[in-house]
Amino acid sequence: MKLDRTTLKLGLAGLIATASTTAIAQPDEDEIDVPIGITHSGQIGFLDFDFDELFGIDFLFTDSGTAPDGSPFVGLFTDDPGVRDLVSAGFAPTLEFAQPSGTFDFRFELLAIDAPLRMADPSFDNELALAGDTFDIGTQDTLATLGEIDSHPFYFIEQDNIVPGQILSVTGRVIDAEGTFTASEAFTFQFLVPAPGTALAFGAVALTAARRRRG
Repeated sequence: MKLDRTTLKLGLAGLIATASTTAIAQPDEDEIDVPIGITHSGQIGFLDFDFDELFGIDFLFTDSGTAPDGSPFVGLFTDDPGVRDLVSAGFAPTLEFAQPSGTFDFRFELLAIDAPLRMADPSFDNELALAGDTFDIGTQDTLATLGEIDSHPFYFIEQDNIVPGQILSVTGRVIDAEGTFTASEAFTFQFLVPAPGTALAFGAVALTAARRRRG
């Protein structure tokens, strides 16, 4: 079953991707993607992205859901921003900034996260809570099989911990578990918690319905 981001954000009931179901998201012009590539020195880097931007955690689950730890969850979430390979993000490789190639295994590594903000991998199966926690972004096989790397984790806040107007941040970096490329510089995403009533309500959609897998 394919579950794209439009379906995800409309919250159509019944589209539930269980742990055994592979749901590959399709490219969406509304995605917020950090274009990932390789600098001339062999370091993982990012192109044309404003890390000073404030992102919204502006989608609301109103029915009983389940967090990665198995606990009940009602609250706000977003799955933007994510990361995308240079070419599928719409950029042409250059000598100074190239498309990833060869053997690599890119992973996001968490360095810090502001409570009460929480973060989970793109399948919403595993939570990143401690510095050093990681999730898979993609490998050379991902590019060969799917033609792109497009990985979006979830950022979420439980309803009881929502403070409207609060700015919360996640700091991390992208590493190469194969060691072919040098880890990226640390970067930070900042999120603005919306005021009550400004989030997009999903109606009776459990958080488990948002589970989807990317290559």
